[in-house]
Amino acid sequence: MSTNKYNKLSYAKCGELLAGKDHKKLAHNTYLVRAGDEYHVMYHSTAVIRFYADESFSLHTGGYRTTTTKQRLNWYSGVSVWQEKGEWYTSVGEFSEGMRIALSEVSG
Repeated sequence: MSTNKYNKLSYAKCGELLAGKDHKKLAHNTYLVRAGDEYHVMYHSTAVIRFYADESFSLHTGGYRTTTTKQRLNWYSGVSVWQEKGEWYTSVGEFSEGMRIALSEVSG
């Protein structure tokens, strides 16, 4: 898997990266955007990761369970996401759309 210089984001890191701006390009078709009091990693028009002020985040596919969506979740959330026999899993349990994870649950 490729590496990425914005690996394992958090609410605080998102604020630092944006530095008062509304959005920043992270990768091809992928942007970090300010959305009210949240930060979203947008892949095309889907907020695949939403970061909250309490230092938790949620994972989303928007129904697009693609290799690239999975890659973006792996790159920016700090959670490992993989697929076995068509089912998605994470390092903190079975994947579910919108699952919310505390940053403290993510090791490293």
